[in-house]
Amino acid sequence: MPRITVNPNLVEAPDFTLEVYAIARDAIATQLNITTVEAAERLKEAWTADNDVKKLAWDEQELADCEEAAQRAQEEDQQRNEELQRNEQNETREPEKKKPKLNSFITNRPIATAIKLRPSCFALHKLEEREYIELSYFTPDGCAEAANNDHAVAEEAFTFSKVNDLDDKLSWREMSMAKINLLQCMEETGWPQDHIIALTTFYLNLENHPKRQEPDGDTVLLAYQAQVCREWHIQLKRTTDWCKNVECNQDPASD
Repeated sequence: MPRITVNPNLVEAPDFTLEVYAIARDAIATQLNITTVEAAERLKEAWTADNDVKKLAWDEQELADCEEAAQRAQEEDQQRNEELQRNEQNETREPEKKKPKLNSFITNRPIATAIKLRPSCFALHKLEEREYIELSYFTPDGCAEAANNDHAVAEEAFTFSKVNDLDDKLSWREMSMAKINLLQCMEETGWPQDHIIALTTFYLNLENHPKRQEPDGDTVLLAYQAQVCREWHIQLKRTTDWCKNVECNQDPASD
């Protein structure tokens, strides 16, 4: 599981009665035949349940950090004691011919069994600079490609061509996995929480959009999200007052 960088105990639930959540509320209300007020409560309950899971993960992470720090301190003490013993033994011996020495090692130390795929340095650099970056870079294929080609950060030197301009051609599964990776990387690169929440809400709205029930609905929404996200990032750089909400305020079918 990716490292949690923001304490979920300090995060407050969004106000799902706001207009930005209208699409999600309406979709849930229609699907479950309930009022929009009840739908807002359902959204809040879902958010709370997800945040509770993050709280448990946070506690486990804190415990693991403490155990790792204690283990590291113990290993360092052991290494220092071994070094002192060696020095004392050397002082009681006749001078010997100097020989090359090997560093000590920790026996039975586990070896990682998997390597976490990460987006390219180019993609992370774009996020750090608050620039638009295609969602395709955050798919499993995009991360795997980055592991082989990630030797430069500059855009003109970057040779990762397989995923460029493919956001509207992603499958729904690829989009779902990539947006989770994107949101986590935005958090890691210090994006403001309200921007992350706005983008999270946008994808939540897409997941619950009634158009998904229509033939080719996913295809339309995938193209729509690619256009909206690109325009949102552009507006963040153009305006002095950054946009804080990503709204599905038009019919995706009209794009």
